[in-house]
Amino acid sequence: IQTIISWLTNEPSTTRLYYQPGIASGDKEMAEITKLDTNYTKKHVVVITKFEPGKVYSFKAESIDSGGNISVTKVYTILTPRQSESVFQVIMKNMEDVFGWVGRMKQ
Repeated sequence: IQTIISWLTNEPSTTRLYYQPGIASGDKEMAEITKLDTNYTKKHVVVITKFEPGKVYSFKAESIDSGGNISVTKVYTILTPRQSESVFQVIMKNMEDVFGWVGRMKQ
């Protein structure tokens, strides 16, 4: 699942995201870290493509300005959407329900 996380800062600063599967507790370090984007900007965007459908993830954003001031967000939690079925899968499932032999064709 592709997930886009964005945030704004009041001064140009770097971009980095910390994340992990499940609900994060306390201030413990998160398991995954994105590569530091050293471009100084006020509009930050990170695209994560590793998330699985129908799962919970926690994340926090970090930005560092040119003066070395570090800003870290609180921890946020998201639930990724479940993967939807293709039209073909829906048709096959309906045919399986009506005609039991269709399910044996997959084997």
